[in-house]
Amino acid sequence: MLSNAREFRVIKLILASPGDVSGERNRVVQVVDELNSELQDQAANVTLRLYRWETDSHPGFHAAGPQGQIDKGLRIQDCDVLIGIFWKRFGTPTADAESGTEHEFKIAHESWQRSGGQQPRILLYFCQKLFFPGTDEEVEQVGRILRFRKKLESEGLFAAYSEEIDFERALRRHLRKVVTEIRNEEAAETHRPVHPRPVASAGTNRFEYTVPVDPEMFYGRSDERQEILEGVKRGHSYAVIGGTRIGKTSLLYEVKRKLLEDIQQEVASVGQGNAAAPAATRADVVGPVFLSTQQFDALSPLAIYRQVMQDFATDICSVRFPHVELRSHALFSEKATEQNAFSLFTEALKAAVRLLEGKFRIVILLDEVDLLQDMPWAKTFFNNIRALTQAADRDFRAISWVIAGTLAIDSLYKEAGSPFVNVLAAKLKLGPLTRDESLALIQDPLGGRVPKAVAERVYLESGGHPFLIQFLMHHLYDDCGAAPHRLTPESITKQVNWFFDTRSEFEFWTRSFGDAELLAYSVIAGSDKPTRKAEVLGKIGDPTIANHALTQLANCAVIRQVERNHFVCNGEMFRTWFFENRVPERPPAPNAVSLGT
Repeated sequence: MLSNAREFRVIKLILASPGDVSGERNRVVQVVDELNSELQDQAANVTLRLYRWETDSHPGFHAAGPQGQIDKGLRIQDCDVLIGIFWKRFGTPTADAESGTEHEFKIAHESWQRSGGQQPRILLYFCQKLFFPGTDEEVEQVGRILRFRKKLESEGLFAAYSEEIDFERALRRHLRKVVTEIRNEEAAETHRPVHPRPVASAGTNRFEYTVPVDPEMFYGRSDERQEILEGVKRGHSYAVIGGTRIGKTSLLYEVKRKLLEDIQQEVASVGQGNAAAPAATRADVVGPVFLSTQQFDALSPLAIYRQVMQDFATDICSVRFPHVELRSHALFSEKATEQNAFSLFTEALKAAVRLLEGKFRIVILLDEVDLLQDMPWAKTFFNNIRALTQAADRDFRAISWVIAGTLAIDSLYKEAGSPFVNVLAAKLKLGPLTRDESLALIQDPLGGRVPKAVAERVYLESGGHPFLIQFLMHHLYDDCGAAPHRLTPESITKQVNWFFDTRSEFEFWTRSFGDAELLAYSVIAGSDKPTRKAEVLGKIGDPTIANHALTQLANCAVIRQVERNHFVCNGEMFRTWFFENRVPERPPAPNAVSLGT
């Protein structure tokens, strides 16, 4: 129980698997460490403790054999979450089960049954990587896994994955949800609200580069935020375009937070007996629904439509319209299929709009839209969104969309025949933060105590990229022991090298670079003064290819336009990495002041 702010809630995790998924087991450790770091930064008074036989049992003898000795160390019956992983081996039989892993699952499953389906939560993952059994024993092992899975299908849902990285991403999503559920459930029992991202207390590292930032750490993007907030109240839709980790998700979170704040203020006004105010302002109240395509285990239109209605019911109706019930609609029934999903979705939306009072609007914030691009149903899905946005039916005039992604979604806005031509009010391109915004992000959370030379160096290394600023400052803070006045330029060099050694973002960013992008960046980054667009065109030859290359580089925030058709290299970190990994010889360093403001 979270009885007071000083007590820590330890969420106990048990990892159970045969020995053929060692890579996944290692990734579980990494994910738990990462989530604990997040929870610590949030001052959440919650921590995850992972138990596994390698670290939490010791040599010894037991009447029940080796498995009994393992059980003694793990105490599975007391756990909050059991994580089970299977691929091609089921394991070695024990006295009461076909394998040690199944034995551990049985203990957790029996505890779950005794608790009425409350504890522990059981997360099972099955690897679908292609495998051809080469022996009768391997065939038998696979058969045992299939029988085990079939036996449990009527009781729960499982997660499938193909590669270790897919497992890691899924586990991270699932554990975040589990932690939130446990905290909310226990807070409800003690009648004490839990805030997902509380304001960091003094002495806490507030710089975060793995999740969307807290409102107090939201810097820049004020114009984009205001345009969206004002536009969606008029029913406008938008596309937010920017490179990886440039702040698109943080912007959408901030829009959602501000809109929910408006709803809470309206509810508070009604509760205080001010009935006239809400009636006068209701046209300006917008209910936001946020979804990311990465949150879905199996991405499909039906899954998206259901999540929209479910989140609307959970996040908005429970606060503003507690009398409205949306989940009994046919969209959530077994009769719902991918074929009739859109028609059921429109019916559910229409029913919701008619139940809502006055001119209350809905905005759907859809993040990471690029993942939809390669789906066979993508064109139909986007055309359906356009149909909703342009529908003559007055019930749908209260619905707008904000979609976010990288340059790949640009075609949804500007190409002839694309589903969003003449639908989106604007596309908002996010670039790096300005110098003033960057220095504010560096200095404000630490009370302006960062030496000026260090702050300027962080800006020049990062080029104003918010992810890189957050990374550097997070580790600089850890390194200086909450004494930022002790930081030196050498401290930054250490963290830059740490980034090169441990992170792969730059490699990921440049995967989409072709010869034109590599050449264009080499020309710009190799100059000690702003490079004219004509110089890049002269090197590449084809104006269309050259323009696309410049757009791609600007989208990744590795170049910056300082004046019309004049570009400079943006960020010494990327420049250093680029010339060490992409071309054989590094040109002279550019002038530090070339970043502009």
